[in-house]
Amino acid sequence: MSHMGDVLAGFHAVWEFDTDSVLIRFERGIRRPRLYQALGERRIPYEALKSVEVSQGRRGTVVLHAVPRQGADPLMEAANGQLKEDADPYRLVLPAERETLAEFYADELRTALGPAAKEPAERHLVAAPEPPLHFKAYDGKASFDGRSVAFRWFWTGASSAKWKSGDQTFAVDELTGVEWRSPEIFNGYLRLLERGAREPGAGEADQDPAAVVFGLGYGLVHESLPFAASVLEAVRAAEPAADVPEREPVRRAGETRRDPGRHRGPDPASRGAARGGAADGRRIQREEGGVAGGTLKGGGSGRGRADEARAGPGRPGGRHTVVRAGSPNPGMTPVCGRSAYIDVAMFKRPPTPEREPARGDGPEPARTKALRAARQAVRILAVELGTPAGPGTPLFAGVQSRWLRRLPYLVAFVFTVSLLPSGVNVLHNDYGMSGGLAGALATAQSVPLLLAVTRPLQAWWVIFAADLVGAVALQGADGVAGRTWPWPPTVIVGYLVLMLALSLRERRRTLIAVWLTTGAAGIVAETFAPDKTQSTWVLMFVLAGVMLLMGAALRERGDAQRKLQEQETISEAERARRTLLEERTRIARELHDVVAHHMSVITVQADSAPYRIGGIPQEAQEEFGSIAATARESLAEMRRLLGVLRSEEAERQDGPEKAPQPGIGQLPKLVEATVRAGVPVELVLPEEPVVPEPAVDLSAYRIVQEALANVVRHAPGSPTRVSVTTTGDGARLTVLVVNSRPPVPPVPSAPLETSGTGHGLVGMRERVRLVDGTLDTGPLPDGGFRVAAQLPLSAPLSGAAPLSAKDSDSP
Repeated sequence: MSHMGDVLAGFHAVWEFDTDSVLIRFERGIRRPRLYQALGERRIPYEALKSVEVSQGRRGTVVLHAVPRQGADPLMEAANGQLKEDADPYRLVLPAERETLAEFYADELRTALGPAAKEPAERHLVAAPEPPLHFKAYDGKASFDGRSVAFRWFWTGASSAKWKSGDQTFAVDELTGVEWRSPEIFNGYLRLLERGAREPGAGEADQDPAAVVFGLGYGLVHESLPFAASVLEAVRAAEPAADVPEREPVRRAGETRRDPGRHRGPDPASRGAARGGAADGRRIQREEGGVAGGTLKGGGSGRGRADEARAGPGRPGGRHTVVRAGSPNPGMTPVCGRSAYIDVAMFKRPPTPEREPARGDGPEPARTKALRAARQAVRILAVELGTPAGPGTPLFAGVQSRWLRRLPYLVAFVFTVSLLPSGVNVLHNDYGMSGGLAGALATAQSVPLLLAVTRPLQAWWVIFAADLVGAVALQGADGVAGRTWPWPPTVIVGYLVLMLALSLRERRRTLIAVWLTTGAAGIVAETFAPDKTQSTWVLMFVLAGVMLLMGAALRERGDAQRKLQEQETISEAERARRTLLEERTRIARELHDVVAHHMSVITVQADSAPYRIGGIPQEAQEEFGSIAATARESLAEMRRLLGVLRSEEAERQDGPEKAPQPGIGQLPKLVEATVRAGVPVELVLPEEPVVPEPAVDLSAYRIVQEALANVVRHAPGSPTRVSVTTTGDGARLTVLVVNSRPPVPPVPSAPLETSGTGHGLVGMRERVRLVDGTLDTGPLPDGGFRVAAQLPLSAPLSGAAPLSAKDSDSP
């Protein structure tokens, strides 16, 4: 592929093309996929690509998609087809008007693909993120330093099997691969495939010490996928690529699997043999062929616990060993130079059905499914209740009115000073609670309303916990009989105010989680309700739901109004811009008429000067002739431009041209003249001759002419590349003019010409519109400028043709 040196900027990324690779720089922003922000930038060699496609995107966009070869990119190999389209790093989304530019670069990339593009790559050609890397999963923390992977379990999320086995460390040369299941799919996980296991990847991930489990908010794609890619690259570097089995792409929820038993684990015996647990945390060594005298060498691993699993069929409580290749444990002493390190697991009893259910070919027990669904629901609930929607900005912070911005503080203050004394009075006088406890509970139930202005979710945790403690304390109060329980009236009022603040800030899932938690707490409290009390949990549950629904509706209505105002502002700006362009076009027509009149006078005077003035030297006559020829040529050009602006006049001008019109064949002469002006220009023309329609031929020439004139005016001395090519189907002509940043001159200098009108791009668009083509212009990130046009080789029948040059001296 020839050196391009061009830049293609999209919505989320910028592609910089080089001689042998493309550098993808991902832009940062709130609306950008977080995976792009984590990757930063990636260099993709052309040999790592399989194909390049251009397709129509959503909402008036076009997508340039490069498909990598199988096994060329560890990131895509680890993803295994699970990435969403919006998170695919090989997709560049562009505005619809840049389709011409996208087609051009797609053709350039296709020419750079070699004959082996369709074949799987023998090695990784794209670099993975460099270690050290780490991320938090639901049940532990995973870290990778380039040589080994470590799992450190969390007591709050790890299963009993993982907690008993202790923290795990795996050397890279002990692994054969990585299995990553996206956290956006139900039950996502990251599993390390060990070399010594009989069936790598078998069994449930939450019971496998070689896997960490994701949850909502844990092990996100932008954290876990680069981690998996880095580990996979290190594993592939330590073993031949041929040893890696090809995996079937992971299917999302709702899709039918071809192999129903693919992801079901084996029986407990096979699983125990595959893992070879570390009972009592001990690792021993033996010489090849057997244990050296049965003597243990080296101390324990420091973990001290193991999974309780059966050693094999018919051998409950037996001993099971698995050979692990790799570096010795630091606490071991080798017996000889060629020793193998073995995990010895002492199994005392078979697992109970609750701890280790059978996973044969039969269906999974309904109880296990229910427990797993319940655990997942609890995880989602915990994450939603513990993750605020955004930073602690005050409510109504974006309102222009200063009084409305202060309104939430005023409302919170009024309810706080009202509920605090009334809450103390109700708890102490009505329910008979001690004064100190009543004051503490009333303070915890009302004062956090001030915090709800900026951090409503954190305030909910404090108030909800205080309400639960108050309900428990009221059970032993003397005056609880005959009164409301578990929520007194002051608690209900404060809680409803808090629900309104929550609904104005948090997302829907958080609001649903808060509402369900409130109902669950009321149901649990109802089972312990004291005698002769009036239950208020249903009232609280219903009113809280109403307040959350009303607040969410108000917030969404405000968001819709704000978006509508933004759209109206954009429409008004577009309307004003269109009016301005129409006015400029009208003025341009009038100016062209005036200029054409003066050019006609100049032509007549220059032609008649030798006849009107006697004794003119031969050199002066030649100069007058040159002036007349230049004026006549300019007049012809003016007539053609007027033909674009006056389409009705173009229909009347159906006579043949008396002078040949310039076209693609005159581009070398035009480029040569530009080079003489001091602008280095590189010209690329089609290898085979192209015969477009006269209107298309002239439009292509004029577009290049105007683009080079702009380079001479505004960027003198900048390297420029002119390319005229045809598309793959041979139906369209692509014209591309790209100039880079002008070189810094040794002394300050100004552009060669500063008298331009600034209407050159408008003229280009009119010429392109005339032949039913497309045009894309704009600056480049490196300071240069681009002009890309795509014209049909055959002009449309309904389009107006350019006007012919006539002999008359007026338009």
